[in-house]
Amino acid sequence: MNTNLRASLITVLLIVAITTPVLAADRDWGESDVIDPVNLSNSGDVRQPAMALGPGNQIAVAWSEVGDADIVGSQAGIRIAVGAGQPGTPPLYTYLTGTEDVWGPDITYNGSQLLAAWVQGEYDNPIAPYGVLIQKDVGSANPPLVVMDPVLGFTNPCIAAASNGIHMVFSTAISPTWSQGNLYYAYRATGTNTWETPEIVVTSGQVTPPVGGVWLPHIALSADGQTMHIVWEQTDAYSIRSVWYIRGTWSAAPQKFSWGTPVRLSPLGTIAVRPKVALGAADVVHVTWVEQVTIPGIDRKQQYINYRGLDQGAWSEAIYLDNEAVQVNSYRPTWSTIGIVAKDTLLCVGWHGYRGVPGAIGEEEILLRCSNNNGLSWSGVSTNVSGSPNHLSLFPKLQIDDNEILHVAWEEHQGGALYTTNYDTFFRHGSLPQGRVYLPMLFKSFS
Repeated sequence: MNTNLRASLITVLLIVAITTPVLAADRDWGESDVIDPVNLSNSGDVRQPAMALGPGNQIAVAWSEVGDADIVGSQAGIRIAVGAGQPGTPPLYTYLTGTEDVWGPDITYNGSQLLAAWVQGEYDNPIAPYGVLIQKDVGSANPPLVVMDPVLGFTNPCIAAASNGIHMVFSTAISPTWSQGNLYYAYRATGTNTWETPEIVVTSGQVTPPVGGVWLPHIALSADGQTMHIVWEQTDAYSIRSVWYIRGTWSAAPQKFSWGTPVRLSPLGTIAVRPKVALGAADVVHVTWVEQVTIPGIDRKQQYINYRGLDQGAWSEAIYLDNEAVQVNSYRPTWSTIGIVAKDTLLCVGWHGYRGVPGAIGEEEILLRCSNNNGLSWSGVSTNVSGSPNHLSLFPKLQIDDNEILHVAWEEHQGGALYTTNYDTFFRHGSLPQGRVYLPMLFKSFS
């Protein structure tokens, strides 16, 4: 879309927004075809899920299972449920890791082949999580492949595939103290069973010298594999967190990406964490992140969902998708986390948190806002996807299939006074929430 036209549309939509009252109440996901939430794991011992969409609207959901030494037969491992339109129960694939812990799974499809990546090792190591980064062709007799050994800190791989091969981005700490982390890229050529040695894309202090850290990168890969978009959370010497972006352009000879210049997306003076990126129609890049605002005397941060779009080389201003903040308990985790999906001109962003006056106690829900015009305007009210007001619902993952059905997976606490365990993987799908669409009113300045 022409940049001037996009700017004009934004101006018109902003005028509409200013004259329209904000709808503060979250709506139920009440479309007629929405299914009730389904418990996929039924184990009470999972960590964050991952989700992928394959050919024929096949949905795959993966999660790491911690394992419980007090339960006979319980073992840690990766479990994957797959089904046409809805994942089946019980899980179809299980990769047990014995006494080793497992975390950070991600999955994607390479044609009809489902690919999984995860980390296994010592999650509760007293210094820092310590393990091996693994990739597996799901359902194949081929053994899991080692991508990097060791990785340190909270490494969460992001995997994507195209005709030019399989690509992975992750961060890992530069020492066992894991206070600083580098951004890595790894490549596996089409038709091979070997990962090339990972390369450093951005060093820990490159954008925040002299020291800093790269954490929790997320990627969007163009359909032809020629362009990769990476966002990540960056710390500096004072532990101030910001969101950054870098673009890679594929070179067939040699087979590698040429990386551009890192760009800071979050405004100066803000605390920005947990970014996500997706690629929409006309190669518009969509980036979201969580902005944390501290109120003096209140121990719970106010957390807002930010959005910026990149269209033909020009970034839009940062805006809040919802002018009403959410809060998050200190049990697990202490910050909100985002899921994002783009399909053609449809775009949805989900996050977890609960409403209430600053400092109020509550239980997190999965909330959602969508755009039907490639991020130009957004639904004027948030949708409550999880619908479980008495349970903590966390870490949403989103997909939109060819029938414009929205699929959502998340992690949900199953009750009890202990909030560090007893979580299961939940799934729900249905038509995209319908509602009035207009641009959020509050712009954030960028400098």
